[in-house]
Amino acid sequence: MSQSRLENEPKESSRLTIGRRPIIAALLLGLFPKPPELVAASISKKIVAIGNAPFQDPQYSPIYEEIVRLANTDDPRILSIPTAGGDNPGSRKYFRNFFRDRFGFITDELLVASQTPSDQEISEKILTADIIYVGGGRTLMMMNRWRELGIDQLLKTAYEKGTVLSGTSAGANCWFEYGYSDSMKYINPSHWSYILVKGLGLINGIYCPHFDDEDRARSFMEMIGRSNNIVGFAQANTALMVKDRQYKVISPDPADAAFKLCKKEGKVVKDRIEQSEDFAPLASLYQAA
Repeated sequence: MSQSRLENEPKESSRLTIGRRPIIAALLLGLFPKPPELVAASISKKIVAIGNAPFQDPQYSPIYEEIVRLANTDDPRILSIPTAGGDNPGSRKYFRNFFRDRFGFITDELLVASQTPSDQEISEKILTADIIYVGGGRTLMMMNRWRELGIDQLLKTAYEKGTVLSGTSAGANCWFEYGYSDSMKYINPSHWSYILVKGLGLINGIYCPHFDDEDRARSFMEMIGRSNNIVGFAQANTALMVKDRQYKVISPDPADAAFKLCKKEGKVVKDRIEQSEDFAPLASLYQAA
């Protein structure tokens, strides 16, 4: 504690004596560590779910700039987890090149679709990252593999410690309670239907990416119509940013929006979630649902 901090303060108020609120004073002066519950409350928790805005397309660069900004560091450690795409070499190369050319960042990757890293490697890569990006592909295969290796729990831990969790398509599905997925077409291409895949549950509700696909949008709305007391979120070329239970929608195109779907009085209601520069309470999206 430097003398300059206390030189203008009354001497009596700066003394940590019994009977003069010693614990509170010590906390304010930083002499005792904060209780764990206060530390946890001060950590900012962040998720960016992208409907269909691949980083390969330059028009969506502003979304990825926002992801980098959320990390709140000049040189973030960025980890790609391309499980859903089967660790596709082409997509991995695009990812490395994008963040190198656009931001000058060196990225890392965790390959578990084609390899089985050690528990230590998996844990170290996930828990030391500032930003985690999950690519698109097969949501069902990805979630099954993650649970097999304990990655699902490590990602929840990373979220609690303030890592920015992000991803597109399957990489957005995973952050919700359930994702609306076309995973079955990879198993039986000639006869398949959309399914709900259980995600990490960091955001309540069911998520549908690629909502600009007419067949997927129609199927998702029909599923909502068969359900009760659920909220669905759908996106195409937008990103839903959630920070400390506040949200906003962003996109390079001002005409784009995300959508909230629920059933009211037996009918499916689809409401636009407009873009905004300001965050709003996430709880407001679940009201009157």
